Amino acid sequence: MTTPVQAQENCQPFNFSQTERAAPAATSPAVELALTAGLLQPQIETLLKQHFAIRQLDWRASPHYRWSTDFTLTAASWEAALERVLQPYQLQLTLYANHTAVVSPAAGSKP
Repeated sequence: MTTPVQAQENCQPFNFSQTERAAPAATSPAVELALTAGLLQPQIETLLKQHFAIRQLDWRASPHYRWSTDFTLTAASWEAALERVLQPYQLQLTLYANHTAVVSPAAGSKP
């Protein structure tokens, strides 16, 4: 039978006076989406082509949706900006890997 080994050294105390601060997380700059009074579809299509590399948009909603005034929208990301624009119209966006997108009425929305 062997005898258990006992630790003879004391643990070092924590030194809280020299703590290093973590670098602040890099925040992505806010994005600005400039909308003009007029049809919504061409403005969304331009945004999708410029910032999401969408080549083909299938617009399954009414082509008559209009944005009422010139307005600059600020959001944390392009995804958030799109959500803020499409939500009042009860529209949803589906992006596909083959560089296509579909804008359609949101599930449960009334036509």
